[in-house]
Amino acid sequence: MVANFSLKEQNDESGVVSPSFESLSDYVTQKQSECLNAYRANRDLVEEQHNRETSILSGGYAYRQMFELIQNAADAIHVGGASGGHITVELNRNFLRVSNSGAPLDQDGVKALLQADTSSKRDNQIGRFGIGFKSLLNLGGRVTSHGR
Repeated sequence: MVANFSLKEQNDESGVVSPSFESLSDYVTQKQSECLNAYRANRDLVEEQHNRETSILSGGYAYRQMFELIQNAADAIHVGGASGGHITVELNRNFLRVSNSGAPLDQDGVKALLQADTSSKRDNQIGRFGIGFKSLLNLGGRVTSHGR
């Protein structure tokens, strides 16, 4: 079932028209539906993508979860442009929380988290492959994202 959402067209600086979703939740629901439909149409994609992510996550990204969260927070602070940005790390028996004072997660950021190698990060930003954040899934818990 495809989620119902309001789709608006938006022009960027280059004049390219791209969709703008009413909410990031609707965007995630739409991408999930598209992905599941692709898997139904070509079941070999499931194995291919699983094997690729397993290979990457068992290699260089296997034990970098904290570093990756802090790196993403530093990138958000860089994009936000505010001087004196801060990163807060909180750990207890039930959860690990990393928060920052930088730019909030937007549609491009969500896309980069959902699909590897699609990040729009450039310049002095550190992460741009969409793999590091996925390494959190190796911890076996639940990953949630909260915005302001």
